[in-house]
Amino acid sequence: MPEIETARLILRPFNLADFTDYHHQLTSDVEVMRNLLPGKALSQEEAELFFNRFFEHWKRHQFGVWILRDKEDKELIGQCGLRWCYEYSPEIEMVYAIAKSHWGKGIASEAALASIKYGFEQLKPNKIMAIAAPTNLSSQRVMQKVGLKYDKNVHYYGKDCVYYTISRQEWQPDDSLYILQQT
Repeated sequence: MPEIETARLILRPFNLADFTDYHHQLTSDVEVMRNLLPGKALSQEEAELFFNRFFEHWKRHQFGVWILRDKEDKELIGQCGLRWCYEYSPEIEMVYAIAKSHWGKGIASEAALASIKYGFEQLKPNKIMAIAAPTNLSSQRVMQKVGLKYDKNVHYYGKDCVYYTISRQEWQPDDSLYILQQT
């Protein structure tokens, strides 16, 4: 399974031992979940379903959403990665969520750049897409910062969203630290 090291992060596939930290840092936090689907903090049971979808995606496709851990102290600080979302788009979707204690530090952008690089270099899709609530300006800034461009408004999982894309031709790799390892 692929793991990525960036300047400050380790991106690695979900494993079952991550669940407690994942729920504590992300899915149980009202502010983190406010702009993510389903738009509310999750109970432990709901979070297990959410978590298992990411875990199963890895098993089925050999890529997916990574757990983000701080390179220095190994704290779980978010998630970011790529997934198929067939019912809404033929493109691969990039998703991310960062623990509130790490907002405003560029973590989402760093992880998103690594995810996009992995996507275009390893998976080779024509496009990568991402969505956000129209009111989630922080997420839209991350998308713009990493090269995605606004494409259209969509209705996604019952919510109005903005839809951003980047094509393989538009993508420009940067020189940020990116070490890919297969484990």
